[in-house]
Amino acid sequence: MNNLFFSLVLAAITLSIWVLPNVYPVTAAIIVAILATYNGDISVSSVVILVLLAITGHQYSQSDEHKNSLLRINIVLLALWALWSKDHQGHLISWTNYVQLAAKNRGITIQVTFEKIIAAILLGAFLLRSEHNIRNLKSVFSGKWMFYLISYIIFLIPISIALYLFAGLNISAKSLSGLLATVFLLSFIEEIIYRHLLQNWLHQIIKIKYKAVASWLPIIIISTIYGIFHAQNGVNFAIFYFLVGAAYGYIYQKSGKIEVAISVHFALRLTFGLILTFWGYELALPAIG
Repeated sequence: MNNLFFSLVLAAITLSIWVLPNVYPVTAAIIVAILATYNGDISVSSVVILVLLAITGHQYSQSDEHKNSLLRINIVLLALWALWSKDHQGHLISWTNYVQLAAKNRGITIQVTFEKIIAAILLGAFLLRSEHNIRNLKSVFSGKWMFYLISYIIFLIPISIALYLFAGLNISAKSLSGLLATVFLLSFIEEIIYRHLLQNWLHQIIKIKYKAVASWLPIIIISTIYGIFHAQNGVNFAIFYFLVGAAYGYIYQKSGKIEVAISVHFALRLTFGLILTFWGYELALPAIG
């Protein structure tokens, strides 16, 4: 399958979580997964596990979420499988060299495994099932956090334009759409799994017995895990991801809205990709990964 088309389809399915009942994005995600097996992009075993995640998520959404600890444990284990998994070709969803930074002939490489995308869509569809729909998007994106984010985006736009006009930044509409879709998918995956699932549930567990540390301990623990999962490229990468993970966790906890964490994550990744890489910091900072 064409990677750009695949990324755009999965991004559209992800966005539908906030618009449609969860049965539609869940069904669409499973259908895409099944089609991918026929195309040789993923293994049948991965699809089986994703179907189990969909079934478990459905059962969880129909039960008392505060009492059904067994289903919660199963969902966490399946989510951890998605984080550790590697598709059998190693490059199912890859977005590579679409952006050419012409001044020094640089490019950006982004890789996202299929299992993580589908697992995050399934988790998002069930975890957000009763919180969001198209009628209350205004409340989702209200408050000071979105004001800060919009201000940041307004600041980012003229910088990108200046790089394009005066510094040789060259990006086509196709390249930009691929960049936006893939960075959005990465941001959604990590915030849904790390923050909305793991950090949120860990906060609930710690709060029961250790209320005094419940505000910061879950952030530290999940950020440490977040750093470890990104440590394959070295200690510096692990430390960097620990720090940004703690920032995302703090933003999520303070705002109470996973959309804010996703949006901030998206904005920062886009900044790293378009600006820091241009100036030659792509090796010093793990901007995209």
